[in-house]
Amino acid sequence: MLPVRKSVYHSKRVDTKKVKTIVYIPQDLWEKISSMAPKIYGINRGALSYAVEEGLKYWLTYHSDFAKSNPRPSIREVYNGVMKWIFERNGYKPDRIKTSDLIKSVMCALNIKMRSAKDWIFKFYVEGLIKPYIPPKIELIKPSQIRSVRIWEIVAKEA
Repeated sequence: MLPVRKSVYHSKRVDTKKVKTIVYIPQDLWEKISSMAPKIYGINRGALSYAVEEGLKYWLTYHSDFAKSNPRPSIREVYNGVMKWIFERNGYKPDRIKTSDLIKSVMCALNIKMRSAKDWIFKFYVEGLIKPYIPPKIELIKPSQIRSVRIWEIVAKEA
């Protein structure tokens, strides 16, 4: 349960309860909003509050819709996307792939950096979608160790 705020007051203009709070924003953003808000709303007093309120409503709408309509893809779905990218690039689905080529493929298919690509490859390994062609001398327990594997065997085909 949220704590009761003492700074609640009733707005006569819009007939609703409002809460006074303090937020910190960059000065240049504040200057832009405070100069533009009166022009848009046609009033000086309260224009900044209306602008911030409208912005927060947009933010809530975007993020609540995003959370509902865009759940995180499963590891299998990401894997399928990478395999599809490899197929489109090469014209066939390989049975084995070098670690360096797999990292580059994941980076390009998902448009991510190398560290994230290693994380995804490790997730594919943990899920059993790929496995080392020749088992490494060390046990793979973290994403940074995937470089110890020279060649990966593609276990799961795109579903």
